[in-house]
Amino acid sequence: MGEKITAFSTSLYGEPTWPIVSKKFDNLNPIPHHLHWAKWEVYDINSFDNPGVSPSHYHTTAMGLYPFVTKDQFLACMKRFGQGEYNGVRHLSPHVMMQLDNGFVMPNGVLHSPTNLCTHELHVTMDEHFLAEDLTLDGRIGAADAFYACREEDYPKDRHEDWEYLVEKFDFEANQDPNFVLKNSRPAITAEQFTTDGVDAKWIVYGDFLGDQKCSILRITLQPGSKTTFCPESPALFHTNAGSGRVGKLEVRYHHDMILGEIYPEIGFITQAALSKGGVEIHNTGSEPLVLTFDFPQQAHSKTPGLH
Repeated sequence: MGEKITAFSTSLYGEPTWPIVSKKFDNLNPIPHHLHWAKWEVYDINSFDNPGVSPSHYHTTAMGLYPFVTKDQFLACMKRFGQGEYNGVRHLSPHVMMQLDNGFVMPNGVLHSPTNLCTHELHVTMDEHFLAEDLTLDGRIGAADAFYACREEDYPKDRHEDWEYLVEKFDFEANQDPNFVLKNSRPAITAEQFTTDGVDAKWIVYGDFLGDQKCSILRITLQPGSKTTFCPESPALFHTNAGSGRVGKLEVRYHHDMILGEIYPEIGFITQAALSKGGVEIHNTGSEPLVLTFDFPQQAHSKTPGLH
């Protein structure tokens, strides 16, 4: 991982470990409306993971609360948890159309019900949450289950199902920010340092987030026959989104209809040892564009991408 990431992860977790989780979730239905007291997330919802989805789709993510929702209205909603047909919490939230091939960042403390589009997500190496709705398309959620994944340090167990305490703890300012989407959207921008003949590079997630440099996502597209030497400042994990080729000595190829339990040459890791030797050569050996998506951890760049 190199000295910088090793030192950072040790300070965060007490031992050296890769400091982010990189995952893809592709749920049949939107995830229940929930929030994380401490965990932030970033999203890359791209057209490669969602083939055939129209740019004018109706897949939305509920986020926060409308500015007109009062504390009393939200409390009444929470008190209806498990008491009737549906507590109606998503009726209080704006639903945002997620733009394909752009990024989005989700601060901790903000309600969200992620879309049912396949989503590439990065977050810190832990999870915790509070579930805010008692009925989803996948079934009912009991009040005890709503608090099941709350950590003691974030939300004391003796306050579970104490709706007044929940509402007092709830961050209304963050959840009702009228500029929330504007602040947290990340339209893809050109990554000039990685762009060359036959190679297009874009930052999908970039910039400061919650006051400092969190993780970032870079997507590189190589035309057939193109080569480039890739040498970022930091080690990175990568996914293959399309095509076939070679990353260093690793042969990579995108697969459709993967089978659980099988191993596929799609995911790799750019090590500090490789970077110390001048980076790795990426070569598109196929007849279609080779698309690779790189996930960088927190504090990976001496200059934060997207900031001028």
